[in-house]
Amino acid sequence: MKQLADGSRAIGFFNQAQEPQEITVTWAQLGLSGAQNVRDLWRQKDLGQADAKLSATVGRHGVVLVRVWPAK
Repeated sequence: MKQLADGSRAIGFFNQAQEPQEITVTWAQLGLSGAQNVRDLWRQKDLGQADAKLSATVGRHGVVLVRVWPAK
């Protein structure tokens, strides 16, 4: 996770395995709280809100990159 200039955060999910994997991270693990808006940065698509955690299915040797910011 990296904080961006506007205060939002970028989160990268990396899969180094030979098979696709579902990766989950909780807001508590990242020091976040409350509902967060989620946007897929590579597909340029809003994914809605996540309340306490975020899961992503990542292809083999793949990466998913999202941006999150507090929901209002």
